[in-house]
Amino acid sequence: MTAKFRRWGLAVAIGLWICCAGGQVAMAHPLTTLASIHTYHERPAQTTYRSRLTLPDRDDRAWQATLFHRYVGGEDQGILLRLVAFPGSARVAPSGHLRVSTGTGLEWQVPANDATLPANRPDNIGQYAFDQVLADLQAPIPLTLDVPLASGRTQQLVVAPYVVVEWQVLAAMAAPTHSYSPDG
Repeated sequence: MTAKFRRWGLAVAIGLWICCAGGQVAMAHPLTTLASIHTYHERPAQTTYRSRLTLPDRDDRAWQATLFHRYVGGEDQGILLRLVAFPGSARVAPSGHLRVSTGTGLEWQVPANDATLPANRPDNIGQYAFDQVLADLQAPIPLTLDVPLASGRTQQLVVAPYVVVEWQVLAAMAAPTHSYSPDG
């Protein structure tokens, strides 16, 4: 009877080990399971690559983070990071600079770039030119974003390394080599 229980226990242990090892593989290569870069052919000769995900702030409120890289007529229009707080939870300073920092001492003051936002944009949206941050990063390390609020304070968001990898991939995507036509 004990031999039967030992075999059963061994089978359970092996099963658990396989499950855990599979989880470790997925964590080692998060882009294989979490990639979310999408391509949009918005109109003829205009293509946008976009990554959208949810980031929690230090108060555990959700913010939508959208990084997009747009090409018009094959010309790079830059990389923008749009941060959107849940309506009513935060008012973003419209002309404030986003402070981006790493645990290794790197820091950027990223200017607001509202060129593609309507003049009457909701006050829970901030948009920033993110080209330089991604160009300067040598490795996918965690980022801390200090979002400027209308109150004069900031709200911190933390960006995990796997998100930084995805953003670096998006930043490296070149202009499409073909022209989109809605007629075929």
